[in-house]
Amino acid sequence: MAEDQPKIIVDEDWKEKVKREKEEAAKKAQETPAADALEPDSPAAAPDAEAQNEGKQPTPFQGLVQFLAAQGLMTLGVIAPRETKEVYIDLDGAEYYISVLVMLKEKTQGNLTPEETGSLREVTAELQRLYALRVQEYHEHMMKQAAQDPSSPQNPG
Repeated sequence: MAEDQPKIIVDEDWKEKVKREKEEAAKKAQETPAADALEPDSPAAAPDAEAQNEGKQPTPFQGLVQFLAAQGLMTLGVIAPRETKEVYIDLDGAEYYISVLVMLKEKTQGNLTPEETGSLREVTAELQRLYALRVQEYHEHMMKQAAQDPSSPQNPG
């Protein structure tokens, strides 16, 4: 019966490995302050500044814009909601989110950082482009459907 039971192997060596990695990280952290003494405009300091910008959290305004953009993308059928794998298209909903972003752009004009302004402009333009594409696809679909079914209510004939 002892042969039927799985053999359990305990790897104690991982603890030592983690300890070594922590010590190495601490040494690197101690060496880093010397690099911070560099002038901010020097080329050697530039990679650190880029790394800090990459780790930045979006501002609350950028978070709002991202939220509205995600909702707009869902209503355009570009992405599916988390709880479902189905994609649906709601042109009225998409139009609403686009109009909210346009209104937000108008109401906050002159009060945003250049990054926030650029982000808002790009998101709005992309949603408008996708909306126009979906409307065109919808009209093409309706035209094909009307041509296949002459008795449909869309065809006044």
